[in-house]
Amino acid sequence: MPLFTLGYEGAKIEDFLGVLCAQSVDVIVDVRQLPLSRKPGFSKGSFHKRATAAGLDYIHAPIFGCPKNIREKYKLDSNWNSYTVEFEKYLNDNYEIIVDLAKFVKDTNACLVCFEKDYRNCHRGIIANYVDVLLKSQTIHLVVE
Repeated sequence: MPLFTLGYEGAKIEDFLGVLCAQSVDVIVDVRQLPLSRKPGFSKGSFHKRATAAGLDYIHAPIFGCPKNIREKYKLDSNWNSYTVEFEKYLNDNYEIIVDLAKFVKDTNACLVCFEKDYRNCHRGIIANYVDVLLKSQTIHLVVE
């Protein structure tokens, strides 16, 4: 099964869940370290409740969130290349979490979820690349229109 990713930036919860259901996603894997949001429906408790009501499982996986020191540095310098190098170092240092994720998504229609609309500007895209290498697969990056 393909791995999906989806960001909720600019989306309404109903539309977001609709995109996932249209792709027959079974499990949302929330890869935010801190699953809080100012957008209605996207903080952990309400997100979990709304996902369950839509027939989706919800897993918060904070281990895949970008460590605070890397996020803080990015806020200061806005250097995406540096961010990517540092986050990849974090993943390499904790490679077993990628292996575990790959084993999980191999047999599950799962979607990695974070805030940014464009996966190329989000750590979920980096995580997905690692999973793709392990599974020799191609992640499908969804967008809420």
